[in-house]
Amino acid sequence: MYKHTLTVIITIFSIILVTAVSILIIVESIETNRNKEESLKAFTVLENRLSTSSFSLFSSQIHKYYFTMPTLKTLRIKNDDNLPIYLFSSSKIDPKLIGYDFDDQYSSIYETVYKNEITLANTKYNLEAAFTIFTKIRLYNFLMKISIVFFIYLLFVSCLLIYIYSNKKSPSIFTRIEPGVLSDTDYHNPDQKITDELKKSAAFDQDIVLTLVGAPEKLIFENASEFEEILNRNFPFHDLIFRYSDNIFGILLPNTDLEQGIHQIEMFDQFFVSSSTKFLKFPIMFGLSSRNGRLISGNIILKEAKAALKKAMSDTDFPIVGFRPNPARYREYLSKLKTKL
Repeated sequence: MYKHTLTVIITIFSIILVTAVSILIIVESIETNRNKEESLKAFTVLENRLSTSSFSLFSSQIHKYYFTMPTLKTLRIKNDDNLPIYLFSSSKIDPKLIGYDFDDQYSSIYETVYKNEITLANTKYNLEAAFTIFTKIRLYNFLMKISIVFFIYLLFVSCLLIYIYSNKKSPSIFTRIEPGVLSDTDYHNPDQKITDELKKSAAFDQDIVLTLVGAPEKLIFENASEFEEILNRNFPFHDLIFRYSDNIFGILLPNTDLEQGIHQIEMFDQFFVSSSTKFLKFPIMFGLSSRNGRLISGNIILKEAKAALKKAMSDTDFPIVGFRPNPARYREYLSKLKTKL
């Protein structure tokens, strides 16, 4: 669920990011096209000025014209022999511009070039003008806006990831599975199941061992059906195998004391290591407890087996841990309890 929610949220904000960047690009494109249109109008004004004035008057008035068309960068006039006879620039004039081709000199995203041939007093003139349509400052501001949008996006996604994973509670291996999540073979009330089996054992004066089988993280949870199949192949009483939590299975071994139970689990552990499939190549741990002559409920023996499993989990060198109750101390505890009552 977390992965799905995270994917949806990141997808939404990715769409917002792409939309914001697209809007910035469109705005800059509109502004650039507007500057191109203004530059073309300015070039038309220059053509008209040259066509209606003498060449000497036009050249003397060019500075005045420039202030009405600030995007004009460079103006060059050539005679009929294609030789430059006039050059004007908004900045310091580079002598190289006298002979350079404007298309080569101003072939970038920053400028645009307009050309036309004009006849004045039976003399042909080639008018060339370069206009600034996209300044480097605008490019810098545009890149800054893009960077800010990406920074906000990355900051939000990072905060989202931190929030989700910091609030995501990793399920404990002892967290009970809720009814409805289990398969038909899972027992929804293991406490009562264990209590019932303890009563049967007590009625026949037999011992019984409860074994909890667990693994680190979610390894059993992700391979539950295959793991349960292996348990059923190795333990004859299938109705005494149950799933206690996401990552723990329980096994009841009737008419078995703790030593016998540990031996059976050791044999199973060896079988599991040698025969499990590639999906189940992970360490498993066992926590055991037994009735050992006591009249106890399923809740008590579960607590003892969980304590033993927790011990096995904390020390992988000893994957099988048995909780050995002391019947004498247990009877002493019961007598004190009755006294208090």
